[in-house]
Amino acid sequence: MSYGHQSLLKAFQYHVLTRPGEKVLLIPKGTKYEEVNFQTFNNIINKYANYWKKQLENENLEKSSVIGYLSQSGPEYLYNVMALWKLGFITLLLSPRNSESNLVHLLQEAKSRILIYDPQFSKISKKVQNELNYQDSKKLNTIFQLLNNLEIENIDSSEPVLKSNDDDNVDSYEKIIAIFHSSGSTSFPKLVSVSSRYFLIMNSIDKSDDIILSMFPLFHVFGFITALRTILHPGSVYVFTIIAGSIPLANEVLNSLNQSKANVLYTIPSILEQIHNNYPDEIKSLSKLRAVYYSGAALSNIGEQLIHSGVKIQTIYGATEIGAVMNSLKDSSSSNVSNIPWNAMRFLIPENDVRLIERNDILDGAKELIIKKGASTIANIIGNTDDDDYYRVGDLFIETPKDSGYYLLLGRVDDIIVHTTGEKTNPVPIENIILLNKFVRHVVIIGNNKPLNCLLIELDYESIKKIPFLEITKSIFDSIHHANNDCLSYSRIFDEMVYILPLEGKLLPRTLKNNIQRKKVEIEFKEEIEMLYYNFENRKFDPNNGSLFNYQLNEDSVKTIVLNSLKLAIGDSFSQITDYETSFFALGLDSLSAIKLRGILQKQFSVIKLPDTIIFEYNTVQSLTNYLKEELSKQHFTK
Repeated sequence: MSYGHQSLLKAFQYHVLTRPGEKVLLIPKGTKYEEVNFQTFNNIINKYANYWKKQLENENLEKSSVIGYLSQSGPEYLYNVMALWKLGFITLLLSPRNSESNLVHLLQEAKSRILIYDPQFSKISKKVQNELNYQDSKKLNTIFQLLNNLEIENIDSSEPVLKSNDDDNVDSYEKIIAIFHSSGSTSFPKLVSVSSRYFLIMNSIDKSDDIILSMFPLFHVFGFITALRTILHPGSVYVFTIIAGSIPLANEVLNSLNQSKANVLYTIPSILEQIHNNYPDEIKSLSKLRAVYYSGAALSNIGEQLIHSGVKIQTIYGATEIGAVMNSLKDSSSSNVSNIPWNAMRFLIPENDVRLIERNDILDGAKELIIKKGASTIANIIGNTDDDDYYRVGDLFIETPKDSGYYLLLGRVDDIIVHTTGEKTNPVPIENIILLNKFVRHVVIIGNNKPLNCLLIELDYESIKKIPFLEITKSIFDSIHHANNDCLSYSRIFDEMVYILPLEGKLLPRTLKNNIQRKKVEIEFKEEIEMLYYNFENRKFDPNNGSLFNYQLNEDSVKTIVLNSLKLAIGDSFSQITDYETSFFALGLDSLSAIKLRGILQKQFSVIKLPDTIIFEYNTVQSLTNYLKEELSKQHFTK
């Protein structure tokens, strides 16, 4: 859908002029929502723009300079980015989940001399600046710490006054306005530049009275597309999730739906699975929504169960480089619609923009998706092209039923791992670091359609002769920890998720060229892999084992165990806690380390069976301590 304007900002200004009092955003204020109309929205953006104009005036920036932006998602994120666009700058939207080396690489490649960061990322931002300034040719001149709630400050809310040549080409349809980054196929993420055209040419699936709750962060391109499409669609309202930390939890999504009265939800598969498994009574609430859209990863067969329960689920397929190009909305006029699987998708873009190449070498009937570089949804990209005319997406599909025009996503052509959270792991750089260990012969990371990775290691028999096994394992785990330091937070490997193959027995399957066959590993080592995940997520406990007598612990002792366990789960980024009511997720815990925290606590409090959702339901030191004390007292009473 084109909005008939030559730039995103002009499309936005049109709405400000024609419907100034119309509600467009619902902003979290504590546990409730506050409405924001177009005029107020524009005034807030102008305040931010005038603030940054003053802050940056001595930086001698050229028009279209790239400014790095590192922050968690939320209303402030949207205000700041749109304000920088008003000033004519290009924003480099950096995921907070990047490692220091990734941030250095991205800022270098984008030629960004300015970084704006949220205070919670002060430590890593300053490290990045020092590293870039150490490399004389790639200096990061200045870093700015974000201020909170600029909209309430006494700052001019009129349109920012630009120099006469500052706004040249600002409104160009093809002018780059933002740079996102994807997981890439090398050791570093790759840049993906997008113009106004990328945002303005959208296949709208929204309606004029939709209230849309999205849990996708704005530093992900799908999150920003969803926000802008909602804002620019007449009558629709965009809703931010009410969250205590940085990652929306299932119960927070449900609460936000209830508070906002949203009728459309954009989410990731893992949230739907959490609701299905842990909040079954809330499925009825989902069934009342006009639509539930998921993207980022495959949804398990609970999707079909949710549909049978009346939930109107649709999947959206796309990528940072190509935009959204497929969805599972069925054409009711199709003669065989009843035979089409619930998660099969059809193309939203013209057929002549698509090529499907047969890949029977991988699986009979499989086809690799390639998108024409001239397609309206495609970003301004370089690389992964076929004769410079098509972009190789790297995903495999199979038409189901045959000749129906509907396709099921099979997975990746390459080694990229897609987690249930929608995040992607490039395993090769991590594996390469671990392979440097002299005791390791082969290694493979597995994690497709799982929340976290596991690692299988085949030892080098010749190297381990006459070496104590403890020395071997210490060396290997040191290599794993080293690899974790340089990878994205959701790609790291916990010690408990490592399986070292016995010296006698099955070996990791390899090709004639000695390359590991990842798909074959998943099949041949299915039992061992499932065992790792089961043991990690469901720590064994003995309800009759009172050897630790931890039902006798007082509140201070329980609190100390909680704090120490939290430090172990979060790792080096853990900082001292001064407020026991602060959410774990505001302290650096994420969905991956939450699973680990529960496992650590299960070991510490072996007389209690801890529920899977305990960390999400009791996500502060005080609330978790209170819960554990109460459960321990029940054990004491029983004893």
